[in-house]
Amino acid sequence: MLDNFHEVEQVIGLEYSIGNVFSLMPEESANHARQAVLETYLESDKRLSGAIKWADFDLDGKFQRGGLSELTDLTTRILKDPSDDTEVRRLVDQASQLKLKPGLIEALPDEDLMFWFIPYTPPTRDRMPKTLLRGLSITLELFGQVIDIFNPDASLTPAEKRVCFQFVSGKSLREAAEADDVGVETKRLQIKQAIAKLECDGQSGLARLLVGQMVHFAYVSEGESSHAQVAETFAANHLPSDVRIAVQRLPNGRLLRFYEAGPSDGTPILMIHGFMFPFAPINAPAHLDRNNLRLMMPIRTGYLDERSATNLYHGEDAVEQTIEDLTLFLTQCWKRPVILMGELAGGPIAAILAARNPELVERLILFAINTVKGDPTAKSFAKRFHGGLRQLVAKPTIFRFVAWQFRKFNTTRKAMRTTMTRIMRECPADLEAMEGMRGAGSAYEWLIDFLSVSPVGYADDFRMIIKGEWAESLSCHPMPVDYVHGPVDSLTTVDDVRELMKSNPWAKLHVLEEGGHFAHASHADLVWDKISEIVQA
Repeated sequence: MLDNFHEVEQVIGLEYSIGNVFSLMPEESANHARQAVLETYLESDKRLSGAIKWADFDLDGKFQRGGLSELTDLTTRILKDPSDDTEVRRLVDQASQLKLKPGLIEALPDEDLMFWFIPYTPPTRDRMPKTLLRGLSITLELFGQVIDIFNPDASLTPAEKRVCFQFVSGKSLREAAEADDVGVETKRLQIKQAIAKLECDGQSGLARLLVGQMVHFAYVSEGESSHAQVAETFAANHLPSDVRIAVQRLPNGRLLRFYEAGPSDGTPILMIHGFMFPFAPINAPAHLDRNNLRLMMPIRTGYLDERSATNLYHGEDAVEQTIEDLTLFLTQCWKRPVILMGELAGGPIAAILAARNPELVERLILFAINTVKGDPTAKSFAKRFHGGLRQLVAKPTIFRFVAWQFRKFNTTRKAMRTTMTRIMRECPADLEAMEGMRGAGSAYEWLIDFLSVSPVGYADDFRMIIKGEWAESLSCHPMPVDYVHGPVDSLTTVDDVRELMKSNPWAKLHVLEEGGHFAHASHADLVWDKISEIVQA
């Protein structure tokens, strides 16, 4: 899913490492061996690369969404706009010119490319399922990969894979021969050899086998994209159109879902989100574009998760699972130490992740970090709320039940407004952001939907923060740690942040000119300008 930020550096590093391996040989032999291994490795990596490009249409041919699904590492990026990818755009354009029928295969006459339109009915959580057509863009390269996956002992030659591709896409042997400027008998011999190697009963048997194996393309594209459904629905209802969605299958089998915003070639920042994280993707895109920052925000375990209700009673620690998954993601998929940002309750999690894996983190930025200080006897609703949570720390499982009650109560705008007004009343800028007087619209509507599918996430956040063990990790960072904080944050004051910083000589505090706990909504320009300044320092 990630762009190859440093492909040149990677190749140079490979050459150096391979050269060391062959240093026992004479210099000339070592050079030949190094070059042969490098070329073979890069070529094999290239053969395994490539994505299945797809687009969904209703039965009348209207575009619904598109996607790019990697065949080998099970990564899917979902596209709202077909123009985001050239091949998806071509697929949509081609569909508009065809009379679409379920099962239709359409080959492009002068290219090794075919489009296949498969009917399917995706499962839905909040509405009746609707049958769609998934259009798949299948290249000769991808087609050949599937043959290799399911027929590893057949050892078809490139010419035999090509004639199979031409056959399935609807070309006659004569048309295939003319396209390749060879004789018909040559094509006939190639397809006979493919039939024999694949142990099929003639051309009809070959067609059944190959089309059946091509179904793998549909399962790969749907299998991963279906897991993004809750996040995709939330994005469609509440986030700007330029916020992108991706799904990454990790080596441990779990899935990591992402929201992305900003230019794809911008400086990448991995943000660990907190409870009110939609404020960031809603308000950030224009400021990210202006500062050339690419924000990647993994959706943490327990958030935007339709399984959250069943996990109230059972399930792993959502915070620990998030840290484990992100560690694996950075180890396996990132190309260099990351600029890591933690916002709100995600700040402590980012601090833990960086302390455990300092080699994976270039710089740590903590925005509006939430320390959840409180006093159960105070007049302030926020301090009483946090003080009450602190009193429950000896009973860790109770946090999820508390969160569930908040979910049940806050199902209307009026109830949500009452709750948030009480907790944020000491910071007018935060209340104005909630009301939509600052930033991009009222937060109450998306917050209602958000709470309904995130109770496990914010319950485990509160439990983790209140236990306080995460604070020890802040003294373990042999790297720059930058705190960006609003001067009127009523949940964690600037003095609270200064107290956190005492144990870390590398820590720096950047107090914004204005803003409270939700400054990335009320004063998004100040926040992202400051973060850009830190990143470029």
